[in-house]
Amino acid sequence: MIALLLPAIQAAREAARRMQCSNHLKQLGIAVHNFNDTKGGLPPSCIYTQKTSFWTMLYPYIEQQALYDALDSIDISTTQKAPLVCDGQSTTSTSTWFGNAVISDDLRKGFASVPLYRCPARRKPGTYLTTGAGQNMGPRGDYVIVFVHVPNNETDPVTNDWFIQNSRFGKTTDAAWYINRNRSPFRVARLTWKAGESPGDTFWGIDAADRQYITSWELRDSITWWRDGTSNQLIIGEKFIPLNLIDKEGATGSDAQWDGGVISTNVTHAAMNTGRAIARTQACIKSDPKDIPPSEITSGVNANTAHAVFGGIHPGGVANFLLGDSSVHTFTHSTSWTVIHQLGHVNDGEAVSF
Repeated sequence: MIALLLPAIQAAREAARRMQCSNHLKQLGIAVHNFNDTKGGLPPSCIYTQKTSFWTMLYPYIEQQALYDALDSIDISTTQKAPLVCDGQSTTSTSTWFGNAVISDDLRKGFASVPLYRCPARRKPGTYLTTGAGQNMGPRGDYVIVFVHVPNNETDPVTNDWFIQNSRFGKTTDAAWYINRNRSPFRVARLTWKAGESPGDTFWGIDAADRQYITSWELRDSITWWRDGTSNQLIIGEKFIPLNLIDKEGATGSDAQWDGGVISTNVTHAAMNTGRAIARTQACIKSDPKDIPPSEITSGVNANTAHAVFGGIHPGGVANFLLGDSSVHTFTHSTSWTVIHQLGHVNDGEAVSF
């Protein structure tokens, strides 16, 4: 009798966890709208490389004001501040502030215990990285914002995730190139630089050392940026993480790019933890949360979006996505790239049935 009942019990538990995951996403959608109503614009994808991310911006709107305040007041040293600080003179390395001795374990656990950032089917809140992860240090999360970038024309989205990442940061002579071709629901903040300082020029349009010269930031987009309408706009999705890398202790390099901190963002590492790209020719939703060989882990994350994609841990190869109207839709791994891309693109004008 027990053997007969066990599958039904397990199925009921999974259904409850999947519903709770969907509810988390709905609450995140409400938080985005509350942010927009209060601030008069959408939360940015990030302030800048190794500065605070979208996920930090939502803290006050998901009943986590204390965590937001902490990020605005932590002093590592006179030159090292928490990621939210923009004073035109201090720098922030995400590889030092979260693991620094001045941060108490209780505060770290507080950052890692935000329930809305976790899918209950995958794990419970409370895990974070403090060692060996470099720019990936911080509390882990199970959701990512959606990125869409169009380098050449509206029908030719980029295949390489590097362009998606850097479209959030562009500030050199190529800044307009990155920003103007970004069709993501959330884009990088507008920045003001310290007088007399000229941000450096790098191939990718960002320079981590320049973050110390940011004196202030402001919102870039209002909700009118979602020109296809809130009900036709994907904004957040479940993050695919290989089973062998979930909550991996001391994760380094590409391992930590799959499951690292979400407070700050960085061009090479934490970018995968805070947002992921919809890229041409690649399956957007992973069919199941299987283990992935180390060779594929490395090439997949660093080279393109072959594996750094969306995907839940729910049975059936499905993933939950949040739309701009705060509704949640479940997509299967067989959903075509075209549908996901059109729903992620803010103004392609395409009508999508799903």
